Amino acid sequence: MRIAFIAKRPCVRLGKELNALVPLGHEITLIADGLDITKPYSNFIYCNQPGEFAQAIRLVKDKIDLFVVHNEPTWPVAIVREEAPEAKIVLDYHDSQYWYFPSQEEVMAPNESVRWYEEDYSVAMCDGFVVPSDTCKEELKTRTDRPIVVLPPLCSRSEFRYQGLAWAGGLVSQGGHSIPGLYSRVAEHWRDYTKLYTYLNGKCGIFVYCPRVDEEVFKAHYAPLVTFLGKAVYDTLLDKLGEHSWNLVGNWTEHRVWQFSAPNKFYDALAAGVPSVVFNTQSIIDIIEEEKFGLIVNHPDELLAAWDSHSECRKNLMLKRSKYCMENFIGRVEDLYKTVIAQ
Repeated sequence: MRIAFIAKRPCVRLGKELNALVPLGHEITLIADGLDITKPYSNFIYCNQPGEFAQAIRLVKDKIDLFVVHNEPTWPVAIVREEAPEAKIVLDYHDSQYWYFPSQEEVMAPNESVRWYEEDYSVAMCDGFVVPSDTCKEELKTRTDRPIVVLPPLCSRSEFRYQGLAWAGGLVSQGGHSIPGLYSRVAEHWRDYTKLYTYLNGKCGIFVYCPRVDEEVFKAHYAPLVTFLGKAVYDTLLDKLGEHSWNLVGNWTEHRVWQFSAPNKFYDALAAGVPSVVFNTQSIIDIIEEEKFGLIVNHPDELLAAWDSHSECRKNLMLKRSKYCMENFIGRVEDLYKTVIAQ
């Protein structure tokens, strides 16, 4: 298939899908405002502004069988539909405000439910969808009757690591963080780890990879609680995660988003060879229960009490994780692409 991947912000998930699709013979043109040179693709067009995306779509539309828009943001769907009215469009829909906010939260106008207009018009213009979890699929089915498939953010088998570069121990936490008061929107509260880190401070090592370590207000808040390991490019992160005893998935602080989330950080930890401790994240809890790749906890004391079980969990992970590689799941996405093209 001749496919255009479109992304205002090309994320790790997009790269994971490229790793699996390109070796299968698909010709993929990446239209985006950035590029990871370690990922495979056939052609690349740099775009940043809406007008540039429109020009790129006009340039390639007669040579493309399917446009796949990776959100967030979601508005590039509208540009594809405007510039190529007959195009077949799939939305790889892994972020949605509907998964962060209850329907009545933060409504400024009386007698109205929350509506996210950018997502609403984009969903209405698409022919099919890829989402990261079953709960995302069930929610999206309330907004569309188009076909939906579930694809977790798995890593390719080629990305699996078998040995950490060193040994650091402790709990590793990677990805975005927020702090109290920095954001007023409740959508950001899911990644405020203050409560968890404060409780564990002095009881275990806490090591954090985060893109915001250069912000002074951020460092001032978290530095007394954790050891910052800085930023890391993705391949280096996979090398380094395996140095730790446990990987954090979810948060002790409950939030609506954990009902829907299928975090990259769990599947990255699988590839890196480190077991996970899981708070509140339903899609991951099911895998942990079945495969014994880590711990499911409601309170940090449960992690501390079972700390040494990381060795047994790591053994299970190393023996069974190949079941959860992208190559074993990408076929369902290919089938969706074929269905949409044939419509």
